[in-house]
Amino acid sequence: MLLGPGCNGGGAGDAGEASSGSSGADGSDSGVVTEDAPGGTLFGAPVTAYVQQAGGVPTVVGVVIPIAAIEAAPDDGPFQDDLVLDMPQLAREQTMLWQLRVNWLAHGHGPAPYSESHFDLHFYRGTTAEIDAIDCQGDGVFAAELLTDDHQTPTTCVAGMGYHAWPTADALPGAVFTASMILGYFAERMVFIEPMIARSTFLARADFERAISRPAATGGAPTLYPTRMRALWLAEEAAYHLEFDRFVMVP
Repeated sequence: MLLGPGCNGGGAGDAGEASSGSSGADGSDSGVVTEDAPGGTLFGAPVTAYVQQAGGVPTVVGVVIPIAAIEAAPDDGPFQDDLVLDMPQLAREQTMLWQLRVNWLAHGHGPAPYSESHFDLHFYRGTTAEIDAIDCQGDGVFAAELLTDDHQTPTTCVAGMGYHAWPTADALPGAVFTASMILGYFAERMVFIEPMIARSTFLARADFERAISRPAATGGAPTLYPTRMRALWLAEEAAYHLEFDRFVMVP
């Protein structure tokens, strides 16, 4: 099972359409949770995760990625998890976002138009053991309420990841890939949300954002589901803050 306890809060039918930046905690009941902020390393640069909350309910889940990590990505290398990073406890308890695994694809991958050098940033709902156990066995058929109208039916499965649903717009003639939002499935459940971001997009050192399509259900316990991702470029930090916000409750 890849769902775990889900959300344990009450009255969070919409956990905040409002969003805010990633400034420091102010000591009040609303701010950035820093006491258990996990960290890791991506190509020699430190990566950290954080949660912003209001009244104990997450409003922003974010990751700080230094531009040095993007610049240091090698010209070649094995396909592997270049970073595995658990999200803070509050995110794991109440949202879809439990663990981040980053893959660097120096030569891209199929299908078109994803041949450009890019980063796959899989944000999983599941423990390390549960994610590792994804074996792509089964028929790969998923209930309609798990899928979204603007993504293709998932057919490509990767062990340790799951079935990938590509945005329908990316398959149109002349589509240009800069940053896309992929949705992932396994065992009749949604198991990941994946920003797939071209290296050139990061190196532009500019803000960008993408909507995250919302399914009618995730296949497990109710959870807070983000409907937007923002990549905020902070020149003074020489880093991006990759933030998920506009959470809504999804069964």
